[in-house]
Amino acid sequence: MAKAASKLVLGTANFGVDYGINNPSGKVSGGELARILDLAQQSGIGKVDTARAYGDSEARLGPRLSPTLKVITKFGVGQDHGYQRGSLHGLVQESLDRLNRDSLYGLMLHRPEQLLSKTGADLIHDLRDLQQAGLVEKIGVSIYGPDLLPEITQALDLDIIQAPFNMFDQRLERSGWAERLKASGTEIHVRSAFLQGLLLMSRQNLNTWFTQNWPEVFDRWFTYQQEAGETADQIALGFVLDQPWIDHVVVGVDSADQLSQLVYIESNRAAAAHSGFAVDDLGLIDPSKWKLS
Repeated sequence: MAKAASKLVLGTANFGVDYGINNPSGKVSGGELARILDLAQQSGIGKVDTARAYGDSEARLGPRLSPTLKVITKFGVGQDHGYQRGSLHGLVQESLDRLNRDSLYGLMLHRPEQLLSKTGADLIHDLRDLQQAGLVEKIGVSIYGPDLLPEITQALDLDIIQAPFNMFDQRLERSGWAERLKASGTEIHVRSAFLQGLLLMSRQNLNTWFTQNWPEVFDRWFTYQQEAGETADQIALGFVLDQPWIDHVVVGVDSADQLSQLVYIESNRAAAAHSGFAVDDLGLIDPSKWKLS
């Protein structure tokens, strides 16, 4: 029998591509993928999060997904020449075919700034049309930070949103947008609870670029782990799960064993106030700015 509903959502980036700073095993094998999906369902995880940009993730998921699992996928459309009205319908149908689904729980834009472009009205028209046709339940955006939210929320009522949030990157809450989105009825999903694996790395395995540029941050982080008597994943995931405004936490795993550990943390965590770790420097909290070569 399935457990009570989990706040976790299964992220699938590394089902289709190599992903994460702390992922030595690369793309998940077919057998391990099946074990992960079986465990997710047994553990009460009801949603998976994927994207067209995640290599062949959608195609690999399709034959293996339980009918009861709800699917969220993300699109980047018309990157080079603007958006052409009607083109989203074909892309959605392609994803539905790959995913072996008749409809999606959620559709989010990878590049929400397109809503603000001169073809944004056409894109909004098609998003609403897909929703009215019953092909998509919730429409929204995936963002890298809250900077564009004032304009985006004026252009489109968001049913769902995904944003980074972790012990170092607390911009969504500190900006006041978490409270505003919650008040408007938007379903809030957060990702990067482990900052793409950075928060799980030991001091000896950490790239020296991090410790040279932010020595105080990492000294405080590693000292806290030792004093708390908890592992990094217990602290980092527990912090995110304890935020009452968060509806779901997207987590990516390399194995069923890793997922089992995250499920255990969710079920057995003790409430704790892990404060004082928020960092404003985008050089650290935005992985696209990391300089590790």
